[in-house]
Amino acid sequence: MLLKFYDNIFASSYKLYSKYYVQSKAIFRAKTIVAVHLSGLLFLLLALSKRILNLDFTALHSISAIIGILLLVLTFAGLTKYFTNAKTDSILHQYDNYPNNQRKLWGVINFTTLLVEYVIVALLLTK
Repeated sequence: MLLKFYDNIFASSYKLYSKYYVQSKAIFRAKTIVAVHLSGLLFLLLALSKRILNLDFTALHSISAIIGILLLVLTFAGLTKYFTNAKTDSILHQYDNYPNNQRKLWGVINFTTLLVEYVIVALLLTK
């Protein structure tokens, strides 16, 4: 079910960007949106673990840039492997079969979940 959520996030992002960019750039930008959503989920889990379990991540501060870049590269590698041409076509075909109001709803869900993830992280990290 979680993959279905990110498939719909990818498809709604692709449909938005395909109006303004060629297909390859629209696919890359849609993958970027999914990567930002996944990063938000990771930040949310880290913030929750810091708040609930009282974990201290200050020891990782010196290598946080390296860890961030490594996670970003691994995320894009995983997304490129997952969103193959056949899988992308299948996701977009299934998304096109949704009613128009459901596609608009996924566009709203795409934006609001992205915003809510990072707002919750900010609230959890404030003292």
